[in-house]
Amino acid sequence: MLVNTENIKNSWYSVLLFLIWPFLALIFAFKNHDKRWSRNIIWLFTIFYGYTFVVVDTMDNIKYKEFFLNEINQEKNWTNFLDIFSPDIYGRLDVVRDIINFILTSFTDNYHVLFAVYGLIFGYFYSRNIMFLFENIQNRPSFWTTSIFIFFSLIIGIWELNGFRFWTATHIFIYFTFLYFKKANIKYIIGLFIPVLFHFAFIAPFLILLSYIFLGNWIKIYFIMFLVSSIFLFAPVDLSSKYLLGYTPEIYQEKVEGYNDEEYKLLVQEKRDSKSILVKGYAILLRSLSILVVIMIFIKRKYLRNLNKWSFNLFCFILFFLSIFSVVSSIPSVGRFLIVGYLLLFALFFITINNFNFKRETEFFIGLIFYFMITLLLYNKSGQILFSTSYKVILFNPIVSIFTEEDILSLADYIKKYFL
Repeated sequence: MLVNTENIKNSWYSVLLFLIWPFLALIFAFKNHDKRWSRNIIWLFTIFYGYTFVVVDTMDNIKYKEFFLNEINQEKNWTNFLDIFSPDIYGRLDVVRDIINFILTSFTDNYHVLFAVYGLIFGYFYSRNIMFLFENIQNRPSFWTTSIFIFFSLIIGIWELNGFRFWTATHIFIYFTFLYFKKANIKYIIGLFIPVLFHFAFIAPFLILLSYIFLGNWIKIYFIMFLVSSIFLFAPVDLSSKYLLGYTPEIYQEKVEGYNDEEYKLLVQEKRDSKSILVKGYAILLRSLSILVVIMIFIKRKYLRNLNKWSFNLFCFILFFLSIFSVVSSIPSVGRFLIVGYLLLFALFFITINNFNFKRETEFFIGLIFYFMITLLLYNKSGQILFSTSYKVILFNPIVSIFTEEDILSLADYIKKYFL
């Protein structure tokens, strides 16, 4: 077996560069995306990003900090640890956050370490997912088709550590879905249950995948289902909790009842109504774009099947997955699962468009749409990114940050302080 010494040398150089200036190393990693070591630099950067993560009182990350600090004063013994897994005490399967808190608070009260661990877990699957796209294309992406990759990378970017449980579960689910379909190994079904340990709601995607495996590939039926169910995306129907609860395991019924509580629904609706026209427009365009992409892939389905069977199988599953969640997307917090389906869809689209010879005019048209969507996405996420990202992640390195961790200033506050 030949060892690529040049690749090993570049790998060590990239780690050294990361220790000196992580942000430049990240740029270097994306530029060399075809090298296996690039994913590890993205992974390391996500850990560093988590360590310097800015906790904001108006964001979800404050809850993770408070849970962590509350755990510090709790007694640490095996009985209390095993209680985490007891359905009579915690009553849930999503125990990862509690396990992390229990272990970390045994030796530290530094919440920066907590978010570094979040970055460690999130970053591993995030980095593998985005590099999976490049590992499965034959042609070098053009400037226009690269827009699909950028959009895929940003939809659930590293700033989504703010919602660690759900969005980490999302990347884990996507990671094992890729592996299951590409390698056709039943052992990855076990991996697809792991997201449930992060967020209980991922029992639904897991059961949908099992249903798809049982039903098999019926691409024309799934395509018609997708088109019909898309009506619910633009004219949502309020589904009563009594129907939903009828199919919900007892261990989850209390949580599902919470999501269907009328007061909670009203709160969610008020939050939706208060969003700007650009945020609402982005959601509508994202759903419309998914329909366009599905139609384009469906037209190429025969070529997709000839290219490799796993891509065809994955497309069938995506259609089935999106059909179901489109119908129930009006239920508060359930609509988030559409993002899971969109990530799988755009990943497959990137692989498809770079393995077939699309016309340049088509690539140009697609690129314009995706670059426009990237602009809208960054605009909508700008507040979250600027206020939860520390200036240190751009300017400093891990060594300096460890010794100056009390000086946590967001990019927004840094700009206000020194430039405005």
